[in-house]
Amino acid sequence: GQKVILGTLGLGFFLADIRIIQQFGIEFGKLYSLCMEIECTFPDMCRTTIFLNKPTELEDRLMNEKDVLRRTRMLRKQLAASGEGALDRVPISLRNLRFEMGIQFNFRGTIEINQGTLACFVGPHGSGKTTLLKLLGNSLVRELKSGEVFMPAHLRCLHVSLTPCFFEGTFMENMCFGVQIPSDGAKDRVRAILRILRCEDCVDGGVESTDRKTWQSQLTVKQRHTLTLVRALIANPHVICIHKPTMAVGTVDSDVVMRTLTDFVNNRGIEQGSAPVEARRPRTVIFTSFRKSATKYADKIFKIEPGVISEITHDMVDDGFF
Repeated sequence: GQKVILGTLGLGFFLADIRIIQQFGIEFGKLYSLCMEIECTFPDMCRTTIFLNKPTELEDRLMNEKDVLRRTRMLRKQLAASGEGALDRVPISLRNLRFEMGIQFNFRGTIEINQGTLACFVGPHGSGKTTLLKLLGNSLVRELKSGEVFMPAHLRCLHVSLTPCFFEGTFMENMCFGVQIPSDGAKDRVRAILRILRCEDCVDGGVESTDRKTWQSQLTVKQRHTLTLVRALIANPHVICIHKPTMAVGTVDSDVVMRTLTDFVNNRGIEQGSAPVEARRPRTVIFTSFRKSATKYADKIFKIEPGVISEITHDMVDDGFF
């Protein structure tokens, strides 16, 4: 500035220098922000690297699948002697489990669920209901010290987590995630299931929407939980293992949810077209209950206590279980 006043530097050169210095400042500011972002990312990258290098459960899953396939064939052969439909009469079971998962788990007792059953787990908080449901749903695979968990090999089982999860994409991409049979993901069927659970208007445009959004932040808690159930019904598995399906809804909507799950079991699927019910494979639902009123819909109720599993009747269900 002094040189401009003294006349030794032209005003144009002076303003050009200021402009250059200003641009340097902007670019260095961007570089600093990028360095800070990289530094903040390192802890997550370290955790990801640690997880990626941990031993996988693939070998345990392969051994488990081979054992389940062997046992399914054996039971099918035994049941075939008593009539047709042997595969549909192979039960889901869990017996006298003992395993370690940070702490020791020891469940004495038997759970046996026939296909085509709506079964419920009840019991005090921390008794192991969630862990058992994860084991049955094959979401959790542990090396058992004793006992067995058996889900017949031919059944397509879907474990529905207590925490809803949606990804960035269209509404239909989220709703049809996991669909294996294209007809199960038809728009008319998706629209009908949304209508049954009273959430067809929770998204602008519904199934016709082509907007790509981060749905996890766009939906309310109730909508996320309800749409998670909708997605499970759209996927149309043979077995649904679901945690507290009525947790995020009121009493009235709770009955709607439980009646829908009952229809899924009784009609061997939801919105399955004109095919005879008898021609379909049985559907089974196993759930943990958030409220006592939901247990009245269950065909079987199992009480889970620390170390003990027992089957109980409806009149034995106590408010202290919830």
